[in-house]
Amino acid sequence: MDEDSVVRWNVSKKMSLVIGARRHLEWGHEKYIMDMIQSHPAQAALGGGVGNLQRIRAFLRIRLRDYGVLDFDVGDARRQPPVDTTWQQIYFCLRTGYYNEARDVALSSRSAHQFAPLLTEWINTGGMVSAETAATASEECEKLLRMGDRVGRAAYVRKDCYYMP
Repeated sequence: MDEDSVVRWNVSKKMSLVIGARRHLEWGHEKYIMDMIQSHPAQAALGGGVGNLQRIRAFLRIRLRDYGVLDFDVGDARRQPPVDTTWQQIYFCLRTGYYNEARDVALSSRSAHQFAPLLTEWINTGGMVSAETAATASEECEKLLRMGDRVGRAAYVRKDCYYMP
């Protein structure tokens, strides 16, 4: 019996349907990302790296091609400030089912570091967080929405807030 079977055994049928639906949507989004990368290989600039986070970043190169240099592509710090893609990376990792990669991005970013423990709890509990964690995450999302000072940030953060608990 694998881990997924054990998790499903301990939850209600309704929750099992929700988990299955989420996995189906994640799989569909992963397929969409892969199709986009294959359709735009030059823009994706995937290179030899084929890990999950590299796929998300390749997808963002395509999606945000008109926004300038992205933070994960900065080679020269003296150039114009790069576009901070922290929240886009977290959102698309979550949307695609790459939970550990989303947590790693949050842990490595100053702008999302406070969000990392909340995300870790969400991952470790299979999406079932305490009311306190849900309230804290909601407050963090509201703060981010009020800030909304970066190009494209508010739209992705808003989706993150609804995707979390």
